Amino acid sequence: AFVQEFWLRRGVPDSKMQNASFFHHLLSWYTKRNDNDTLFLFFEDLKEDLPSQVRRIAEFISNDKWKCTDAAIDNAVRMSSFSFMREHSGHFNETLSKKARNVACGLSPDAGMNDSKVRSGKTGAGMKILSEELRAQISEKWIEVVGRETGFNSYEDLRSHVKEEEEAATK
Repeated sequence: AFVQEFWLRRGVPDSKMQNASFFHHLLSWYTKRNDNDTLFLFFEDLKEDLPSQVRRIAEFISNDKWKCTDAAIDNAVRMSSFSFMREHSGHFNETLSKKARNVACGLSPDAGMNDSKVRSGKTGAGMKILSEELRAQISEKWIEVVGRETGFNSYEDLRSHVKEEEEAATK
C-alpha cells in the first residue's frame, strides 16, 4: 500500500500541507543541487565511503564561526555505521509518529511498532522485496516524471550524472 500511495499515486501537491510523491520531491531538490545552500547526497555514496561523505557534510555545515573537529567526524562515522545502528535499532524507528498516525490512518494502534529502519545494511534491498510488477510500475513512473524533466531514465543514470557534475566542479 505504501509503494502505491507514496510512490505511484501522489503527484505534485495541491498545497504546502500535502506531501509530494517521491519523484516530485526528488525533482524539487534536483533543480537546487548546485545552489550554495543545498547538499545533494546519495545513500549509495554514504555506503561506499562513509568517512568521506561525513566529512563532506561537515564541510557543508561549517562556517567562519564553527568548524567540525576530526573527533566529531570520527564519532559521526562511528554512530552512522550499520553495526552501531543495528546495536541501537530502537533509536532508528518511527514509534512516536506511528503512535500518533496509526489510529488516524485507520491502522491498528500497534501497527509497525516492531519495525526498524535498520535492516540489511545494503543498498537496493527494499526493491528486492517488491514484486516484479511494482518494480516495473516504479520504473515507468520514474521515466514519466523524472525522466521527462531530466532526461535520465533511471536513478542510476541520474546518480552517475550528478557524480560527473561534482567531479567536474572540483577540477
